[in-house]
Amino acid sequence: MLYIDLDNMATGRFNTSQKLDIADQFHVVSDEHLRLHLIKMADYLDEAARVKVFNTYNDPELSSIYRGMRTFNDLNEKGFTDKKTMREIVRIPAGEVYEFLRAFFEPTYGQKWLRNKKVLKHELLRPWWIVSKI
Repeated sequence: MLYIDLDNMATGRFNTSQKLDIADQFHVVSDEHLRLHLIKMADYLDEAARVKVFNTYNDPELSSIYRGMRTFNDLNEKGFTDKKTMREIVRIPAGEVYEFLRAFFEPTYGQKWLRNKKVLKHELLRPWWIVSKI
C-alpha cells in the first residue's frame, strides 16, 4: 500500500515507509466494479433493490461502523466468540445486499457459498468483514 505524504505532494516525493493499518485498507467497492456486478444481476434485482444495494455499498457511515467492528475485534482477540472455529467473520447489513450476493455467488459455488474461501475473499464481500483478515 502506498502512502502519499500530502505535505510533499508538490515536490512529487512519496513516502513508502509508512503503511496503513489493515483495518484502514478495507475499501468500499468502486462504483465501476459495483455497477458491472449489478448489470450482471439485472434480471434478478428490481430497481428499488439495485438502489438499496448501491447505496449500502457506498454509505460512508456504514463503512465507518464496519471499520470500528474490525478494530474492536482486533483489540479483543479476534472476535465475539472464544472459539476460533465458531467466530463470526462476516455481517451482511441488509436483506437486499444478502439477496444480491446470494444470487451472484450461489450458481457458481452452490448453497454453501458463504463457506467458500474464494467467496469470502471476493471484493463484494470484503467490505462486510468484521475481522481484519481471514
